[in-house]
Parts: sequence; C-alpha cells; structure tokens
Amino acid sequence: MDAFIPESYILNEEQKLEIYKKIAAVASAEDCDDVRDEMRDRFGEKIPEPAENLLRVSLIRSTAQKMEICDISGSAGSTAGSPLRIRFTLEPGARVNVGNIPVLLRRYQKSLRFFLETKASGSGIRDTAVLLSSAEQFLSDFSELLRGNATA
Repeated sequence: MDAFIPESYILNEEQKLEIYKKIAAVASAEDCDDVRDEMRDRFGEKIPEPAENLLRVSLIRSTAQKMEICDISGSAGSTAGSPLRIRFTLEPGARVNVGNIPVLLRRYQKSLRFFLETKASGSGIRDTAVLLSSAEQFLSDFSELLRGNATA
C-alpha cells in the first residue's frame, strides 16, 4: 500500500517533516481531522491518496495500540473476487470482555475468525481502500464490544 507524502504535494522538506511528525502523533479521529484540515489549508484541498492512506494508517495504529492490538497485517487474494484478509494480533495478556465475543461474531457473521498463530505473515495489499475501511470499522466495533459494555 502506498502511504507517504508525495514530493509534488509538499515541496519543502522541513514542512514535510513537520507534517510527518504530526501524522505520527495522531492519537484520535479529531487529531487526524486536524492534521487533514491543516494539510488542506497549507498545501491544497486535494490530499493525494498516498498521503490520505498515511493519515488513515496512523489513526488505525493509534486506535489499535489503545486496544492492546500489537500488529495489523493485510493481504489480498491473487485473483479478482478472492477474499481480502486483515489479521489483528492482540498483546499477550490483553484485557477483553469475552462475554461480548458472540456479539462481535454475529456482527461480522462468516467474515470473522479467531486464530492462534506463532508467526504473522504479510503480503501486498491490493485493495487498499477496502482494507483500510474494514480495519477502521473492526477497530471501532472491537473497542465498543470487547473493551466496553455494548449489546447486540
């Protein structure tokens, strides 16, 4: 997945480094929106897709870290129509409300599985937008259901 600030979007290296630092410090959706707004104000309304991906990845990482998720990896099948997969790995000893797992399974029906693995593998991500959206939605649901006290 392309997740960077293109040279053509921010020409000045000091400004680019400043924005990279702000993106790395994103800790909430509000922070992400603030950086996005600043980028639009300073460098142009149209944020290039790789820079938008970088913002989204930064927010996903921050959100995952708060939920004791230590790794997120994604992969796409090799042919059209094959499944896109996202793997979320919890920290050893992560605290979750296991009573809400059935709610999460119902919400994701057949698309959610739990695996125990000793080594994560990663491959290229073909459909970046779908994978990023799916990761964002799952983290939201995971936070609500397994860390909180949500109902079906």
